[in-house]
Amino acid sequence: MARLRRNIIASVLGRASSTVLTLIFVPLYLRYLGTESYGLIGLFTTLTVVFSVADLGLSATLTRQLALWSADAGRAQDMRQLTRTFEYLFLAVAGLLLVGGLLSAPLFARHWVQAITLPPSIVARSLQLMVVAAAVQLLGGLYAGALQGLQAQVSSNIIQVAAAVAKGFGALIILRLGWVRVDYFFVWQAIISILQAVVTGIVVWRILPGGKRATFSWSVFAPLMSFSGGVMGISILSILLTQLDKIVLSKVLPLPALGNYMLAATVANAPQLIAIPVYLAVYPRFAQLVGKGDSEIAEFYHRACQWLSISVIPVGVCVGLFAPEAVWAWTGQTSVATAIAPIIRVLVVGFTASGLMFFPYGLQLAYGYTRLTLVANTVAVLVLGPGLVFLAHAYGPLGAAFIWMALNLGYVLICVQIMHRRILPKEQWRWYGSDVGIPLIAATATATIGRVLWPSFSSRIVTSVGLCLIGAFSVAAAMLSSRVGRDMIRGILRRRTTELSANHLV
Repeated sequence: MARLRRNIIASVLGRASSTVLTLIFVPLYLRYLGTESYGLIGLFTTLTVVFSVADLGLSATLTRQLALWSADAGRAQDMRQLTRTFEYLFLAVAGLLLVGGLLSAPLFARHWVQAITLPPSIVARSLQLMVVAAAVQLLGGLYAGALQGLQAQVSSNIIQVAAAVAKGFGALIILRLGWVRVDYFFVWQAIISILQAVVTGIVVWRILPGGKRATFSWSVFAPLMSFSGGVMGISILSILLTQLDKIVLSKVLPLPALGNYMLAATVANAPQLIAIPVYLAVYPRFAQLVGKGDSEIAEFYHRACQWLSISVIPVGVCVGLFAPEAVWAWTGQTSVATAIAPIIRVLVVGFTASGLMFFPYGLQLAYGYTRLTLVANTVAVLVLGPGLVFLAHAYGPLGAAFIWMALNLGYVLICVQIMHRRILPKEQWRWYGSDVGIPLIAATATATIGRVLWPSFSSRIVTSVGLCLIGAFSVAAAMLSSRVGRDMIRGILRRRTTELSANHLV
């Protein structure tokens, strides 16, 4: 448990650091480059996610398998062989994506991206540099998955935070020196992405247990193809569902409007940013408990879900209720805050629901049960995909936001029910009630009181402090309403009382 707590803390701190850096740098990028260029920066995020389709489910497979084999000293060589095999596969796929992307970038710059003031040559060059960075990050993602399976989240997060700091401050220096062009920004991103992938790979091979020289081994990979194929299908469909709005809007909207939507998505994504590090730290433990056939898996699952709710729900509620104030305090641009607040309010509901689904999904992966999510995502693509295209054309960003919200609410209301018929039967009502429902009511009530009593501030600093206070009260309310939160508080008080008693006796 000490190692698990350390991994959770490392993952949360790593994600928090990345979030803080985003809060710092995005307003500066907007100031130096403008909304149109920021549209390209947002498109880079989408391209990176789209390229992750080529992951083929291998990163998740490697994470799960290394976590399972790490408890068996006799599988050390298999761990090395599997990592090397996946490494070769990723290098081949990344090379193909790199060549294809570099050749097609000029066509996309002229016929897809709706630039207004940016010359096509700069847009094309920016797209090519995005391709380089995204292809390299694909390989880096494999190494990061290996570190997660080896439960080396501390090392993984140190590398990620260092890379994020280098990307942010390096780009800012470039802009401050007068190279105020978005393609210069992407040159730096590509350089740091390459360095990050190389360093992460070196760390992986240092942490892997010793053994013979690792080579490509089809016999080690072949038994895992079924699981990997299921994850691959889920990944492809998930990427379609999560990125289709941005892909469609990049064709429908001019770059400045796309930049506003990307900015709204950045703010609304806050709950999911909190959920990701908690999930990455806890999932290997799920895989280990399932692999051992441990009877405590149900209790561990509910405790994990409650911690996730305490972390995710207050953030989502506060972002939704205080969207204009949050954007104004962040960017200092009233016009931007007014334009994107309605989009944020809709998107954040979807991102909060998506964050709450991380552990139900992780439990399915731990059991090797990929069919449900695969079928659900297929139905969602078939039904909601055409709806997204229609609403995005008819109503622009807000229409796309409503589709995203409906999709994720559907997962919460339907998929959780179906999953618990096969895995941990009859546990879904505890998930809806004590794991999610009670913290949701407590956090929402607290934040709503803050919204009603909220005064009008003229200072961005005072507004930021006020928002932090309301967020802290909402988190406290969610903790006090949940069993794991109360247990933690009682444990802290008990230890403190014991320490005071010991000091008094001395």
